[in-house]
Amino acid sequence: MQSAPTRCSPVPDVAVRILVFFVAMVICRSVAATHTVELPEFRIRVRADTETRAKTWRPFVERCQREVDRVTVSRQMPTKRLRIRFGSQSGDRGNLDIRFSAKESPIAITHRLVRAMLFRSTSGKRVEASSVPEWIAAAITHRLLFANRAILGRFEPDYQPARYGFNRGHFPQVAELVTRAVSPRDSIPYRLYAMHCDLLAAVVQESDELGECHIVELLEMAALGHSPHESLQTLFRSRFSEFGSLQRWYEQIVVDVSRKGRRTSARAEIVERISLLESIPMVVAGEKTARHTYVPVDEVPEKLKAYKGDPLGARKLQYEFYEVMKDAPRLMRPPILAYVKAFQKLEQGKLWRFKRAVRRARKELAEALEKQMALDDFLDRVEGETESGKQRFGAYTAVVRRFDRERRDLDPNLELYLDKLID
Repeated sequence: MQSAPTRCSPVPDVAVRILVFFVAMVICRSVAATHTVELPEFRIRVRADTETRAKTWRPFVERCQREVDRVTVSRQMPTKRLRIRFGSQSGDRGNLDIRFSAKESPIAITHRLVRAMLFRSTSGKRVEASSVPEWIAAAITHRLLFANRAILGRFEPDYQPARYGFNRGHFPQVAELVTRAVSPRDSIPYRLYAMHCDLLAAVVQESDELGECHIVELLEMAALGHSPHESLQTLFRSRFSEFGSLQRWYEQIVVDVSRKGRRTSARAEIVERISLLESIPMVVAGEKTARHTYVPVDEVPEKLKAYKGDPLGARKLQYEFYEVMKDAPRLMRPPILAYVKAFQKLEQGKLWRFKRAVRRARKELAEALEKQMALDDFLDRVEGETESGKQRFGAYTAVVRRFDRERRDLDPNLELYLDKLID
């Protein structure tokens, strides 16, 4: 007698239906929690967990893409779609499907966003996403986040911290700048790094001729496996050959590039720059040790004779004084112009007239400095007497409070995290 085959007890039909119901609910809830905004002009899809967040990020994403298009001189619609998800807990799903968590900083978001857009801009020649030069992404990030809004929506850079170092002979090494990237998570070091990357990009763009875009060429060379420093060496070898190296060529060009854009300098910096220009560093023997000091050029006969035989050197000093004059407050500009005219006498070899003119300019500068200091003190005092702090900053604080409320509504978790850091 054969026994009946054993059969597994079937899962009750009710249990299966309950399981399917819960899975469907989870899927529907996840779909309902995703809000999508399309940017058809740029083939970009922005998704977020709230409608407000999706609409808020939309104009910023558009601004990033427009700046990338401006830098890469792109006027064509991309062939591939870029998908962006804000408020996601998972990582990126591809080079063109990037996701940002609520804890990610605005600097890190912008850098990664720009890098993905650069990746897409040279499709067809790309090896991998890591081939996008980090320094170019940092340069565009600096223009987006740390530049000042200027006329017609263009960005006006502010390179004053870099100029301060350049005036003292401090330049970053190009090889390190393009190969040793700083993480956007380190906000303060990254900001300095991004500013110098922005200047390097400006130097590259300054060398563009009609129909050229060296930034795109650098991107394409990186896509083919060339290192960033190797790409710069190859692309600009004919230009820096007369300077001896890429570094020296960069130092010659970047000083002029850094003078473009917003230019404001404090009184103390203007006085220091003038003192360095009109003085000669010398070593003075002391009782025990030698010490370094600066002596006015009109008190060093040997240097005056050297300038008499070097009109180009005297002309370069005139140019440097002229650049200082453009950075100075208005009251201090006439005496600085007097310095320029004094060094014109030196260029012509008129030493006695130069001495008299430079001493007169020095005296006028001291008088102008006193007037500028008195004017600043007077304006501060009048402003303090006529306006209370609330009156003075009332409109500003109202705007700050309004945007603070809107920002907290956009991402409460991020705001709680920032509040904990401040506390």
